[in-house]
Order: sequence, then C-alpha cells, then structure tokens
Amino acid sequence: MVDGEGGLGEMERVIAISVMGVKAKGGSIFSPNLKKGLSPEGLAEFRESWIEWLRQSFQQHLGKTFVEVYMASTEMRIRRITNLDRNLDQSLSAEASNRSQRAGSWFLEGKSEMQRAPQWKKYADCVCRGECPGHVITVFALQSALYHLPLLSALTAYVYFEWRVAMGIVMEESDLPKKELSLRWFQQEYPESMGILREVFDGGAGFGGAVSAL
Repeated sequence: MVDGEGGLGEMERVIAISVMGVKAKGGSIFSPNLKKGLSPEGLAEFRESWIEWLRQSFQQHLGKTFVEVYMASTEMRIRRITNLDRNLDQSLSAEASNRSQRAGSWFLEGKSEMQRAPQWKKYADCVCRGECPGHVITVFALQSALYHLPLLSALTAYVYFEWRVAMGIVMEESDLPKKELSLRWFQQEYPESMGILREVFDGGAGFGGAVSAL
C-alpha cells in the first residue's frame, strides 16, 4: 500500500489531516469480540475479529458507502450523501449504528476548519435536524473529498482509524505490553488489511457506476 519512506510519510500526512481536531477515544463502528478477555489469546481473537469485520462489513457494504459518498461529495450531491447515510443503517446493528453516530459526532464537532465549506455545513445541518444519522464513515468520506485526499489514501486512513481506536481501547484496558500503534506497525502486523483495501478501491469504478440519480 505504501512504498518506501516517502510513501509512508505521505500516508501519515493524510491520516493526520483526517483526524485533525478529533478526539475519538470511545470506539467506532468496529468492536472486537474478545471472548478470552484482554490477554495474548484475546489479541489473537482481536485479529480474527478484525479480519472478519473487514471482509463481512467493510468490504461488503461499508467500503461501498465510503466510495459512493466520496464520489457524491466531489459532485456536490448533498441529497445523495444524506440518502447514503440513512441507507447505511440497514447494514448496521443497533449497537454498531449507535457507535458509528457517536464517532461521527466527534468529527462534526471537531472539524472547526470545515465550517466554511458549504457542503460540510449543509450535511451537518441535516444531521442536526435529524434528517440523516451522521455515520462516521459518511463524515470521513465527505471530509476526505473536501480535503481533496486521494480515494485510496482516504480509504486507508479510515480503516487505520477504525483499527487504531479499537486497538487503543484494548491496550489501555489490558495489562499487555503497550505498543506504539503506528501505521508502519499496522501494515506489518495486519497485511491482510492492505489487500482488502486494495480490493475495495479496485471495485470503486463499479460502485460509481451503480450510483443512482438521487
């Protein structure tokens, strides 16, 4: 996904832009299933749970929503974005939906520099009026397009955000040795994530072709 030090530095810059002003410490959509608790065995379960979430949730529908919101944002189609945001509820459990909306609110509240962007303000106003839920993946994709971040980098930043928030909670609540949850470590220890990201990105043209006229 990232080749060489230059590529890694550029990706870290994209991630820094994406989460600037956001204090996301309470979790996001992904929530690991740790039946064995916070132990080395539990971390193995974390990996299994993470890959399952990537394949069953992110690759199947969340990634599609991200790409479609991103594309709609570049075309200034707010109605399309709010429709996608509402439709996302159908693929999320009630618990995941609540986590997603809470995480989305962190971005809407923390991105003060976005208040001058008409699309951002229109979408935020729709969320405030209860016209759409304000899911984190919708907000993240919208900001990525408004920041003019490349789609593949934006997808990578979002997946890394989900992983880092969940792993950070696990590490904070456990007695396991603390690790620096860097992008390099994520790529080295979770290489499957990079392959799934690439598959979602490569399918992006197909997602765009499926965009309705709404």
